[in-house]
Amino acid sequence: MAEERHWRFPLGGFGEVKGINDAGVEMFNSNSLRSLVRETLQNSLDASKGGEVEVEFEEYTVPFNSVPDADGLRNEILHCAVAGGDNSPAAQSFLKHAISVSSRKKIRIMRVSDYGTTGLRGAKTCETGTDWSRLIKESGSSSKGSSSGGSFGIGKYSSFACSDLRTVFFSSLDDKGIESHIGVSRLISALDKATSQYTTGIGYYSASDRNVAIDGQLGIGGLSQREPDDSGTDLFILGFRNEGSRDQVTDAIIKYVLMDFLVSVWKGKLAVSVNGTDVNKRNLAKHVGRLNEFDEDPLVSETIKHYDMLTAKDDSTKVIVFDPGDMRGVRKYAKFGWKKGDCRLYIMKGDDSLNREVTITRAAGMRIFNQNRISSSIRFTGILMIEGDKMNADFKAMEAPSHDEWSAERASDPNRAKKMITALRMWVKDTVNEVLKVRVEDQVEAFGTALYLPKRESESDGDGEHSEETLVPQVKELKQRDITPKREDRVIAINEGVTPDPDGDAVLKGQGKAKGKEARRGNAPGDYPGYMRIPIRQRLVCTDRKTGRYRLTFTVPHDASRFKILLSIQGEQGEEQVEVRSASAFAGTPRTSVFEGNGITVEGAEAGAKAQIDFTTDFPHYCMMGADYYEAK
Repeated sequence: MAEERHWRFPLGGFGEVKGINDAGVEMFNSNSLRSLVRETLQNSLDASKGGEVEVEFEEYTVPFNSVPDADGLRNEILHCAVAGGDNSPAAQSFLKHAISVSSRKKIRIMRVSDYGTTGLRGAKTCETGTDWSRLIKESGSSSKGSSSGGSFGIGKYSSFACSDLRTVFFSSLDDKGIESHIGVSRLISALDKATSQYTTGIGYYSASDRNVAIDGQLGIGGLSQREPDDSGTDLFILGFRNEGSRDQVTDAIIKYVLMDFLVSVWKGKLAVSVNGTDVNKRNLAKHVGRLNEFDEDPLVSETIKHYDMLTAKDDSTKVIVFDPGDMRGVRKYAKFGWKKGDCRLYIMKGDDSLNREVTITRAAGMRIFNQNRISSSIRFTGILMIEGDKMNADFKAMEAPSHDEWSAERASDPNRAKKMITALRMWVKDTVNEVLKVRVEDQVEAFGTALYLPKRESESDGDGEHSEETLVPQVKELKQRDITPKREDRVIAINEGVTPDPDGDAVLKGQGKAKGKEARRGNAPGDYPGYMRIPIRQRLVCTDRKTGRYRLTFTVPHDASRFKILLSIQGEQGEEQVEVRSASAFAGTPRTSVFEGNGITVEGAEAGAKAQIDFTTDFPHYCMMGADYYEAK
């Protein structure tokens, strides 16, 4: 007779008493949503059947009583609160909230489903060492291939960090046609009065005291069954923890996908759907275009630059394929067994906005970390893609569980590993400096400077003989001169309509002397009525010539209730106004904007806020566009 399906929390046999600070879960608590995205996508890519992997994130609510053995789970939470082995404030706070969540009529679910993967192999036997056992039962073990991203199996804890109940259900159809499901809850140890033993703190929703998989798929919330050839895995995170709306969660997940898996999506290895919004290679440009380059996380700006680099149509992006045979120091690399094509480096030269770093990725395409200290004189950004099996295996062995650094001490041979890290870093550094170095023919002489610089020995005056110049000055006469200190309240006037004052101060026509802060707040000629023009450092670029679309970025100079941007086309004979057809503004947060004629009025912002204004005009041609900033008085 089949055993009953319900929650089981095994006894620990007078062994370890488990508290709330589960090391695996705590590792991902600082940014649980990003960790969930990063780890689940990595695991799905590891299980790829060879083609594009599709992953769905869907958030929804269901009646709590529709959760398998809801009463059994709620009772164990109450048991932990009454007889738990951890009475710390952190444990009591967690249990109090868990009781509240499990007592509500409805509960929030985050479902994560992947397609094009092998599914959880090994569910039929549940033997140690199988994919199913490593995910459900084992701790600290992993036997993924050399090209996979995960190494320790610790990423599975990220889903529990996103649950207010630390409870997740797993359902799978593997590539052999085996269907299975099981629930796992990571609570705290609680005393069983009948045996005087504490539970292990880990419970399983199973049909056997052996806590093995249950036959068949699970569909919480009406999820339809997978077709026989549609293998993959579904995660149901119970009591999904988040602090934002559904739309905010959608935007955050998409941002994290782009930040950590840009290369995977760009290569066509990964496609993601978040609450019905698709992110894939075909619409990647649209989603990158929606990122805010002034986001407080610098990786967002880096992601935008990297996308520009990977999709550049001109020769601004350089692609260098690793080839030990092309290097003078071939022995540095050949001794490690690395071959031509084991990695490739994408680099792009540009302006000061580039980070002068190279992002490291491995076969699956997930971002690992940035290599810096490459060049202090070349403005560039880049991505190193490690693709060969041998090189992947070497650096996988050095990778931290959080996938964000290499450490030679993690390898079986630390000394050899250290040499590998040094060798690859030097190849990246040498390649960047060699490929992007400033050539002599690229140097531009400032007009007239040659008249004041000494000639090289090889340069002549035209008579065939070298000329000599001295830089030793000859002092003929010394004169004493009294200098009057500059006044602190002096205002330098650069606009027309300003009359110089004999005392050295600038006086506006029709006004008295302007001093200090009052001078900056004055009615300078050319000001827009009710506003005052203030010079700013800005960046204005055309993002789509055909539609007349531009993006203006700058730092808000002062606290202002509102400000106005006036646009014009700069020409040799003067300025010509353009008509604004649409506009959207961002300054710390999205801002209300109104456009009329050639002006865009934006609600106020604090000093130092990074402002971004996207707008379209009636002029679909390249031109010299000017933008003047006016601050409300």
